[in-house]
Amino acid sequence: VKRDASPEVNRLFGLAEECRNDVIKAVESDLLNMGDDGEVDMKFLKNVVFDIFNNDVYFRTKPDDADDGKEYVTVVDRNGKRLSRYTTANLRDKVSKYKEAVQDCRSEVSVELRKLARDVMQSERGHESLVDYLRVNLIFKSLEEHVRCSKSKNWTQLDDDKEESSLNLKNFRPYWDETFVPNDIEIGKNDMVLLTAPNMSGKSTVMRAVTSIILMNMCGLLSPASSGSAPSYSSLFFRGASSDVPVLGRSGFGNEMEDVKNMFEICDNSSWVVFDELGRGTSPKDGTAVGAAVMEKMTKERIGGIFSTHLFGIVEIAKIFDGVVNMRMKSKVNDNNEVEWCYELESGVCDDSMAIATARRFGLPEDVVNRAIEFGKFVTPDGKVGEGLNEATGKAVTVDFTTAKGVLSKLAGDDSTCVDVGSEMLPPPSLEGRSCVYILKIPAKNGDVAYSKYYVGETESINQRLKQHRSKRVKGYQYSKVQATVVGIDGGKSKARMTETKVMKELERMGFDLISKGDMDNKRFSVS
Repeated sequence: VKRDASPEVNRLFGLAEECRNDVIKAVESDLLNMGDDGEVDMKFLKNVVFDIFNNDVYFRTKPDDADDGKEYVTVVDRNGKRLSRYTTANLRDKVSKYKEAVQDCRSEVSVELRKLARDVMQSERGHESLVDYLRVNLIFKSLEEHVRCSKSKNWTQLDDDKEESSLNLKNFRPYWDETFVPNDIEIGKNDMVLLTAPNMSGKSTVMRAVTSIILMNMCGLLSPASSGSAPSYSSLFFRGASSDVPVLGRSGFGNEMEDVKNMFEICDNSSWVVFDELGRGTSPKDGTAVGAAVMEKMTKERIGGIFSTHLFGIVEIAKIFDGVVNMRMKSKVNDNNEVEWCYELESGVCDDSMAIATARRFGLPEDVVNRAIEFGKFVTPDGKVGEGLNEATGKAVTVDFTTAKGVLSKLAGDDSTCVDVGSEMLPPPSLEGRSCVYILKIPAKNGDVAYSKYYVGETESINQRLKQHRSKRVKGYQYSKVQATVVGIDGGKSKARMTETKVMKELERMGFDLISKGDMDNKRFSVS
């Protein structure tokens, strides 16, 4: 209510101002001991308290020179309770009159507001006009708050893309998380981003961030990006994770298919569509087939958007589609052979979801993690179990150096004897100059045996070859501490190469992580 709403409101406001000025003068003279020169007595100032709850001002303790002629009294709070605080009788009276004047203003303002509400309601379309006004006021208040917050966070207005041919965002973040790593994206309006990434790497956050920025820009709002441009789309469609709906008799996958159907009915080449891991609710084989078919139809109809997946078969199939842009969330392995999530969007394909690393990070029991690593060596990309699993016991073949040594001894011949060479030892002189096949165990720097790698090779100079291996420097692995098991081969180099190939194939079948597969496909040997 404005001051001139009525003569009575104007009079009461004037009275309240006079009372306020009287309070100020009383505070200056009684509490601050301010002289005619305007200087404040610091001894008094340190003892002054402003009580926001009781809307009062007073001394913490009674001044030392309380016999200065001023009448000091104890303070009473808003509930009538007497406090062990002090004020002067003069200031108490001035504050009391000011509070009364303010209360009179409130009462008169309430009267005027009730009159205004009655007049509005009695006028034609009064109620509707009031609601419309409040709605417009709320919109502009929200816009004001949006601009204020956006400016404090350095958000910007995206450039007008008159051609509306591309989406280009620089240093964008999700509006709800200012700590997220800033990213860039630049694609055509009708391009389909095929996004692959490890678990927990920020994939879904990036998808939501880009979609929300497109929507904010279409609404004329500032965006959480340093610069860029975004086209206007006729519709936005975002499909995330789903769950069962028992009431409707639908599974999670059934809900997905219903949404895909709806998407194709309402979206076209002027739409922005996002699918987050479509096909996760069924088998890897069927999920890959359905996901690839949906993506193919979207690219044919030139629907732009983002399609994320952990089904890497879709990535292979998508190579034959037009308008697909491969992007991934960056991750790296540190010196301790541990996975680090970078939360950065970059070009390329991620071919490892790193689910085991994520499970370990979130505290899955270590014995379960190690068992998962072991079983994983026998699971094919399409989810089937390959050879190497003991069907009778359901246990995986033990993948360790002892097992590898047994394979080498068996395939080299009944009369062959494996010679173990420790991490700080040299092979015996009896093997020098003789055709040999050997297996190396290369330990990870973090000491986790589950991450050890194996190497199979053949040579006629085992001593020199072992020195070469131990001199290598590969991030995450300790080549200087490799162990070896060596067997001499009668029959020369060709027989040794044949044995090497057989050992490689057998170890790979059993699930060993080999880094020497170049000679595995050798088929021509000269053996007499």
